Amino acid sequence: MSCSRTLALIAASTIGLIMTAPTAGQTTGRKYPEGMAPPPVKWKGLVAGIDNLDDAVKARLGEHTGPLDWYSSRKHEFKVPGSDLTDNIHMRGDTMIDTIEAVTPPEGCETVAAVRAKLGEPEHVTILSKQRIISYAGKGFRFVANNADGKIVGVACFPPKRHVPEGEPKVCDSSKQKQGPLPPVSNAKPWEGLKVGFSVVPLGLDEKMLPTLKASEREYKIHDVLQARCCYLSYQGTSVALVGADIFGMLGVDLAKLRAKLAEEGHPNVVVAMSHTHAAPDTIGVYGFYPKEYVQSVKQALYQSVKDAAKAAKPVAQVKVVSVDLPLDGARVAEISRNCRNPGLVNPQLAVLTFHGADGKVLGTIVHYACHPETLDAEKHKMFSADYVGPLRDYVDKALGGTTVFLNGALGGMVSGDSPGRRPVDIKLLGEKLAKYVVEYAEKAQPTTEHTLRFVHRPIQICPTNIKFKAMAALKGGKAWLTDGRIPTELNYIRIGSAELITIPGELLPEIGFDIQARMTGYPRMIVCLANDELGYIVPGYDFNEKDYEEGMSVGAAMGPMIRLAAYQLAEQGAK
Repeated sequence: MSCSRTLALIAASTIGLIMTAPTAGQTTGRKYPEGMAPPPVKWKGLVAGIDNLDDAVKARLGEHTGPLDWYSSRKHEFKVPGSDLTDNIHMRGDTMIDTIEAVTPPEGCETVAAVRAKLGEPEHVTILSKQRIISYAGKGFRFVANNADGKIVGVACFPPKRHVPEGEPKVCDSSKQKQGPLPPVSNAKPWEGLKVGFSVVPLGLDEKMLPTLKASEREYKIHDVLQARCCYLSYQGTSVALVGADIFGMLGVDLAKLRAKLAEEGHPNVVVAMSHTHAAPDTIGVYGFYPKEYVQSVKQALYQSVKDAAKAAKPVAQVKVVSVDLPLDGARVAEISRNCRNPGLVNPQLAVLTFHGADGKVLGTIVHYACHPETLDAEKHKMFSADYVGPLRDYVDKALGGTTVFLNGALGGMVSGDSPGRRPVDIKLLGEKLAKYVVEYAEKAQPTTEHTLRFVHRPIQICPTNIKFKAMAALKGGKAWLTDGRIPTELNYIRIGSAELITIPGELLPEIGFDIQARMTGYPRMIVCLANDELGYIVPGYDFNEKDYEEGMSVGAAMGPMIRLAAYQLAEQGAK
């Protein structure tokens, strides 16, 4: 049997199995290190990875809801007296505690100074505009503290696993970057010559398309219509098309002909940003089936979305921008997002751009936030959906007017919904919770006084060392996808007034995203993931463990450092 045929069989038969294997890289299923003593700090007498959440413990902790299924764990929410927030416990199986994400700090750890007295110097600190994330991962803790008073407002407890090794930088500080609603801008000059157009095009997933999907999906119901939404900008000879699409993922090789055709027709700078909804057909083929007819329908919809948005372009008087860090109370953005690989390590930034016509009305909105759209358990409920992104867009459309385009951020490893469960109702709860923040801060947005539109393309090549990606290359035609044994892909830098966007060809882990944003100088600063490619998880080199889940779905250990360096260079170039 030929090597290429062998690799193809590996891809078809094993990739899907590995994708659904136990998530060893996440806290779910991680064991407390054998022989390691319990930590000097406990949360209400409990240690994650050692203790059980039995009925006696539940009664002691007070009023609670659950358990509800949450991915490969089960979740309880315990009400915090005098607060609308909850202390959350995720369990492995019926009783073993995997992760605690709490608003209530452990006794004796109410301030940064008290935590240091108990646990010593942290492994790493990420400093944001109003809060900081203090990591003691090797001891099983991350704390979130207010910068102003040092008060602990959140703690994540999990089986210990050192995250940032000795010798790596201990601080990532973006506190000096612009953040939060800016002071009012008076007498902002109209942005003469800028045009923007928006479009909404269904991706073609309907009852007629269902029989062409893999067997297990042919009985799914369509919960809501999957869409491609495009924001098309043109100014002084430069055009940029930003497409936010309800797509699980597509490879750059599958988008290449589409983008080449659009370039020939006068649209050279096209970014297809995939939301990564898990309640959509697998348009890559990682689960062993490639839905050719649906992929073709998606490509046609993406093409049409760019053409329609370009045709609909109208003059823009003002572009208003705002960027805020949402509160990390409870070591998560409560009821919106959490990190189940490295609990407590969440980028809470929400960025919003609104485009206004001469009459002041909103023509459309760009929303940027980092969170996996996998709120819905699509397999259990047998539904296709845009997940929380759909209700978010609908809510913002209605509240602000115009068309809303959603762009996902550094969602990798695994930044997912902090929903009670994975039911259809949870889609609406999460989407509208985030949408209310969008509307609240959009009303505080200020006009950007910089009038510029830039697009910088940065091609790179990555050598795949993961056998699954090599197998996928065989399925994709081998040499037709690879260049000298490497995967060609890209990053892009986009400047819209003061706003900066750097696009990433996969699922960037938040720690790399923090590092890149700290190098960016615009406002807002956005990392747009799954843009023009989906090459899996992009893991920091220092945290790469080939036995873990996310690493198993990564091109290889070199990708994280390469992406980081290329993004640094783009950020530096954009600042000039």
